[in-house]
Amino acid sequence: LKAFGPSIIAPFQPKLEAMLTDPQAQARESSDVYIGQQCFAAELVAGLVRGSKYWNAEDQASMQVTVSKVVKHMLSIAEMETVGIWATCVRFCLFDRHPRHTRWLTELIMDNAIPAKAELGTTSVLVCKKLLLLKTVVKELGWRGGPLQRQLAHDIEPFLDHPYAQMRTCVGAIMATLARVSWDPAFVGTPRVESTHSATHAATHVQHMLQHTWYTRGRRSNAKSSKGPDTVADIL
Repeated sequence: LKAFGPSIIAPFQPKLEAMLTDPQAQARESSDVYIGQQCFAAELVAGLVRGSKYWNAEDQASMQVTVSKVVKHMLSIAEMETVGIWATCVRFCLFDRHPRHTRWLTELIMDNAIPAKAELGTTSVLVCKKLLLLKTVVKELGWRGGPLQRQLAHDIEPFLDHPYAQMRTCVGAIMATLARVSWDPAFVGTPRVESTHSATHAATHVQHMLQHTWYTRGRRSNAKSSKGPDTVADIL
C-alpha cells in the first residue's frame, strides 16, 4: 500500500460501492454471501487504515472518507452475525498505533455508538452491536484512552436500567472493560494523583455506576427480601 497509494483501491471500488448502496443485502442475500461481503469490507478497511500510515495528508484524507462511508454503513445495519468480524477489524486498525493517528476512527465509532435518550427504548440489536464495537476500542486503547473512558462512562449511565437484558449485558461488558483498563494499583491510595489521573476518574465513575445499579436493583426488590450489601465493596 505504501508503494501503490490510493490507486490500489480502484479495482475494489465498484464492489464496495454496490455494497454501500444496498441496505437490504442482509435480507436478500444468503447468510454465507452476506458474511463474505462483510469480511471483504472489513479486510479492506483494516488494510487501508494500517497501510496508509506513510501516505501524504491528501491521500490519507481520501482514505478516511472511504473508510468512514463503510463504517457508517456497517453501523446502520441491525444484526449481530458480523460483530466479531468488525471487532477484529477495529482491533487491527488500532493495535500498536498512537491514539492521535487513529483519532478520526475512534471518534467516528464513539459518535455513532451512543444513541440519544429518546432512542433508548426503540432499539436493541443495533445499539448492542455498536456498544460491543466500542468495547473493542476501549480495550485496545487501554490506559491511553483516558478521556474516552471518562466520556464513555458518563454516556452509558442511562443504559444501566434498560428494560432489555441484552442491552444491560452489553453495558455490563463495557463497565467491566472500563474497570480493567482504568484501574492502576500504582495510584491507589494516592489522593494527589487520583485528582489528576484520567484513568482514575473513569474508575471512580464506574464505581458510581455500580452504586447506582445496586440502588436501582434494591428499589425493585421485594420489601420482604433479605437486606443486601450496602457498599460496592460488599457487591464485589
